[in-house]
Amino acid sequence: MTQTTKQTTGTPSQPVSFDALADKLLQSGQALSPSEIHGYLSGLLVARHNLSVSQWLNDVAHEFLKTDASEHPAKPLLIELYNNTRRQLKTTDFAVSLLLPDEDTDLGQRVDSLSNWCNGLLCGISTQFDQQSINKKTLSKEIQDILSDFSAIAQVQKRDSSTENDERDWIEVSEYVRMALLVLFNEFSNLPPSNKNQKTIH
Repeated sequence: MTQTTKQTTGTPSQPVSFDALADKLLQSGQALSPSEIHGYLSGLLVARHNLSVSQWLNDVAHEFLKTDASEHPAKPLLIELYNNTRRQLKTTDFAVSLLLPDEDTDLGQRVDSLSNWCNGLLCGISTQFDQQSINKKTLSKEIQDILSDFSAIAQVQKRDSSTENDERDWIEVSEYVRMALLVLFNEFSNLPPSNKNQKTIH
């Protein structure tokens, strides 16, 4: 699935596709999940609304690339992904999209990618909010429920076969995740960061 954004003025941003980012990551010998990377970026933006592009490149290099991002073949796409995602989260037209495989991709792979996306988001949030602060009453019940749901989705295993009902379930769950991301972004903006260790919220 292509990760796109809408703009009311100016030239539209170049969309970032799942396959294009996967190819650039493979060029450096890294079989990383584009969905998990986008989830991680989304989690960072939820937890740190003032995240800069340079901070994003440093964080993704440390967490995923394990090398300096400045000369990585995926750098231009990672910058565009940051620009698109940040803009989408700040708009009010609910145009945010998740970086997932195209709809004609095997359902099992799409489920796996959505699971990776949720895991990445939790990891991104946990760079600023540790498990102790999540367990406290700092967060509303709605937010705690969303994080619990994301944790459950992150642990879903893909199936070897699928049915029409499975396809409908995937559409419903992916749409829930997309809308829940907007809720998280808005709610976390009012919370001070906690003393944290970089641990994934599970």
